[in-house]
Amino acid sequence: MKSAVRSQRGLTLAGGLGGLLLLVILGTVLVRMGPHYYQYIALDRVISAARTEAATDMQSPADLYRYVEHGMQINGIYGLNLQDALQISQEDGEFQVHLAYEQREPLIANLDLVARFDKEYRFRAP
Repeated sequence: MKSAVRSQRGLTLAGGLGGLLLLVILGTVLVRMGPHYYQYIALDRVISAARTEAATDMQSPADLYRYVEHGMQINGIYGLNLQDALQISQEDGEFQVHLAYEQREPLIANLDLVARFDKEYRFRAP
């Protein structure tokens, strides 16, 4: 009986192929969605950096839009319509910035991967 148990150790072909398939799907998701998360992180840094610049250069929401557009060019962020994704208002001496957009990537046939990004910022206007 002990020899039968010892001979059954190891990975079966079906188990190995299932594990490989899972790794391939996970890798595909990471490769397709990774750039979108990188763009979001870079855009978040640009908007957060605007807080320090707001005290000197930015007098209106249009100035802030120009600052963010310039930051997008520097960071290589393309394919995002900033006018749709970013709403800026100025109330009570504060900039209120709302970044909200989604990115969609096809996965397999009619299945898509969707990432939604939504963040609000508030900082003092000069």
